[in-house]
Formats: sequence, structure tokens, C-alpha cells
Amino acid sequence: MWLNNWHILLPEIYLTIIITFLLCYGLFIIKWGKFNTFIDLCLISLIWTGILLYVNDIGNISDIFTINSLNSWIKEILLISTIVVIIVSKKFYPIYKISDFEFPILLMTSLLGLFLLVSSENLIVMYLSIETISLSLYVLAAIKKNDNFSTEAGLKYFILGALSSGLLLFGCSLIYYSTGLINFTSLMNLISLGHFDNALLIGCFFLFISLLFKIAAAPFHMWAPDVYQGSPTVVTIYFAIVPKIGIIYLIYNLLYKPFFAMPHLQLLILISALLSIFIGTFGAIYQNRIIRLIAFSAISHIGFILLGLSTGTFISVYSSLIYIIVYIIMSINTFTFILSTNKTYFADLLSYAKVNSVLAVTFSFSLLSLAGIPPLAGFFSKFYILYSLIDNQYIISAIIAIILSVISAYFYIRIIQWMFFNESSLFNFFYLLSSPSPLDQVQSIVLGSTTYFILTFLLFPKPVLLLTFDFFISSII
Repeated sequence: MWLNNWHILLPEIYLTIIITFLLCYGLFIIKWGKFNTFIDLCLISLIWTGILLYVNDIGNISDIFTINSLNSWIKEILLISTIVVIIVSKKFYPIYKISDFEFPILLMTSLLGLFLLVSSENLIVMYLSIETISLSLYVLAAIKKNDNFSTEAGLKYFILGALSSGLLLFGCSLIYYSTGLINFTSLMNLISLGHFDNALLIGCFFLFISLLFKIAAAPFHMWAPDVYQGSPTVVTIYFAIVPKIGIIYLIYNLLYKPFFAMPHLQLLILISALLSIFIGTFGAIYQNRIIRLIAFSAISHIGFILLGLSTGTFISVYSSLIYIIVYIIMSINTFTFILSTNKTYFADLLSYAKVNSVLAVTFSFSLLSLAGIPPLAGFFSKFYILYSLIDNQYIISAIIAIILSVISAYFYIRIIQWMFFNESSLFNFFYLLSSPSPLDQVQSIVLGSTTYFILTFLLFPKPVLLLTFDFFISSII
């Protein structure tokens, strides 16, 4: 079976070979002089990986890996997000004093782990893939070895991540103890026949708690604000987008394949979703640092995605996939602005509209979309989730989500107030003396295209809706 179907893992095999080659090649890179060339080489390798993904077949390998249209599409999203993150951040590596060739290697290794994760078909491969991702992220968080904040972020992430991995392994052990199985399809068949005991239930709870920890869903979110703030922003942008996509897909895959007959898990996801929206909303209100606010905002948005997964119907899961795409684009827009302006506190944005009105307006659209203000893209992503809740008679959950979403608009609008309406002659004096640093061509294209998507999703929703529908429906038929 391995010999017959090995080609379906060709993108993963190619990525593994190229990572090994680049790691050996990087040993001979001059510390500063050829770092940009090395980054370009990594980007070319990722583009070739994308081509292999596009032409790759679907199938399975010995009940260990499964490739279908949906997880292939998720891999494309992961790959494109990683490429965009590297391109947008490339200009800022010298600013953050990141010149170690291991940095792009770690990003690619994490991406390889995510590829294997979304294709995994048993508990052992799932665990090893998650550890591949986690080990890379631990190092990335502490990539600035001489920076105390980065070191602290890496240490916190490592300790709490190790706890999460321990819970994951313990949960998998209990599941195997109860069933004697590790394959997802075999587990689904056994559980659907009525095999259900306390060991299996406890094991599943530990497994899902660990995964909720990995995506910073409440009440397992405590690491996210500190790690987001302490890590270099060029690392935070990756943390906030790419790994979460793969873990969310895994939650969907587990929830509706091996454990679909266990409604207790859907209740766990629903509770975590509502708590995430609540804690993300009220946690962000008291922040005065932009990155910490974005961290709590991300917790809230993860809650909305989990709301869609918790009901288990076609329309709700489909709505979550739409939400993921919109969230990625809004996050890229937001972090590109943060990187470009290098602002830390709200006070740093005081009267920013007078310094660079175009950037201020662009960032405002992104914030309003994150808040879910119509007619921007973020409103429709939340609308689809709420519609699916109401359609499935989750009325109370929908009402809670709507109220909290309205409250969350406060802290997004507060940033806009700082940029456009707060006045201070002292700050304006120093701002107007200094000319804003211009955006490079890549940042301008990324900001322009993502803003265009946010503004025009109302007029042209069909491409995203139909593309998502096609991949989703073909994976479940």
C-alpha cells in the first residue's frame, strides 16, 4: 500500500527534502550578507510546494494518512498564509535583529507538521505532527536570544505547551486503553456501534482540552497575550494565523469523524466558544497595548469559529470555513499595518490620521471589519455563524454572541478614536516634525488587496462561497 500510494504525500516529501537541504546550505550562510537571498530561496521552495499541492492526487496510505479535496485546500490556505507572512515580514527581519537562517527553516518545519496534521488518520501521527509544530513554535517565540521579553515568551509557551502535550498524550492513551484502536475510521465504526465508557469519555475530554489550548480558546487562553506581546511581531503574525488553521481543521475532523456519536464533545466546544467570546471581549477592553488587544480579539474570533463547529450541521461547519478565510485576510491586513507603523501603545496612534491618512483609513476598515460592522466582510462572516446557530435552534447562544459582538465594537472603535479624534498639541508637534516611513511595494499590495476584499465582499461573495462549497461538499460525498 505504501508503494502504491506514496505519491499522494509528494508535497510533504518534497518539503522534507528541501528543509534538509536548506538546513545544510544555511550552515554556510554569512550572518548578514546573504540572509535575504536565503529567504528568497525558501520562498521559491514554498511556491514549488504549492504547485505540487495543486497537482497532487487524493487517496490514503495504510490508514495513516488521508488526502481529500478539503484537507488539500486547507494545506493551500496554510501555504499561502505562510508565504504572505514571510513576504510581509521580510523587510523587518533586520529591524528585529533576526538574521539566523534557522528562522525560515523553523517556519517551514512548522508548516510541514501542519501538512502532516491535517492529513493524519490516526492518533500517533496526529501527536507526532502536533509536536513537530509545537517544537518549532517554541523556538520561534524565543528567536531573539538577547531579548528578555522574547525569552520569557518562549519559556511560558514551552512550559504551558508541554503541559498541553502531556494532556494530549494522556487522552490518546485512555482512548487506546478503552478501544484498542488508534485509527480514526476504526474508532468511528466502533463508537457508532455503541462502545462508550468512562475511560473513552475522559480521554476524549483531555484530547480536546489540549487542542483548545493550542488555539488559545478559553478557558485555556492564558498564554496567548503574553506570548503575542513578548515574541517579535514577525513571529506573532505567524502564531496568530497559520497554526490555528491546522488545529481547527483537526478539531473538525475529530469531532465529526471518530467521535461524531459523542454529543458531550459538542457541548464542550460550545461552552469553550462562548467563554472565548466573553473573555476575548472583556479582556480586550482593559488593554492599552495594540498587540495584547489583538491577542484577546483573536480569542474572541476563535470563539465564533468554534460556535460553527459546535452545532455539527452542514451549514454551520460551512460557515466556520468562510469565517476562517475572512479572519485570515483581516489578520494579515491588521498585522501588516502594525509591522509597517511599529506602534506599540494606543497612545502611539494619537492623531495618526494627520501623519498618514491613507494608512489610518485602511486600518480603520480592518478594525471595523473585525468588529463585525456592516457592510464589511467581518459582518458577513459573523452573520453566517449566527444564522447557522438560529437555524439549529441555538437561540440563547446566538443572543449571547450578538450582545458580546456589539460590546466588542467598543475597543475597536476606541483605536479609531485615537487615530482621528483625540487631540494633543505636544504629540501633534512631534508627529508633524517627523515624516512617516513609506510602505514598500509588497506591503502596499498586501494592504490594498486585503482592504479591497474587506470592502467588496458584499458585492462579490460568490467566488469565496462557491470555492469553499465545492471543496467542502466534495470531501463529504
